[in-house]
Amino acid sequence: MTNSLEIQLIKIIANLALYLEFSSASKRVEDSEVGMMEQLASELQGMSEGDQRKFSDAIRVIASDYDKKQKRFLSELPENFGLEGS
Repeated sequence: MTNSLEIQLIKIIANLALYLEFSSASKRVEDSEVGMMEQLASELQGMSEGDQRKFSDAIRVIASDYDKKQKRFLSELPENFGLEGS
């Protein structure tokens, strides 16, 4: 079972990823966006396989808290980042 701290950290990651994916170009610089997504993926890939699976399961659970487009993005995020259990 995922504890409340883990849920909060996963929500922070989800919100950061959503911002980078869906914010308008005027709010960000394209190169910085790509770099942040790559860094985020790298950090998540550095977790143990078990933690990657927990993250993948948990982010899919919290995805239901978001609108349809964001829910799809979050549900696909573990696979797109190459995480175990995706």
